[in-house]
Amino acid sequence: MARQGASCTIYAAVAPELQGRGGLYLNNCFPCDPLPLTKDRKEAKKLWTITEELIRDRLENGHFYRPFKDPKDQSSTDEEA
Repeated sequence: MARQGASCTIYAAVAPELQGRGGLYLNNCFPCDPLPLTKDRKEAKKLWTITEELIRDRLENGHFYRPFKDPKDQSSTDEEA
């Protein structure tokens, strides 16, 4: 497996048969369905929060920062970000 490195990523970028088919999940260079967990907005927010906590020092020292904003949440405004 280590020899493959980024082969799946490169395949996704250059394979003619995938042209125009963005947003696919690939496993060993084959399109597949994502795990249900990948679509869980509550889990996405938890992961974002944990990540912020882990890298807080970098964020507070002027590095790029963008708070989590669920694209499906219509109650959020750009002004909150």
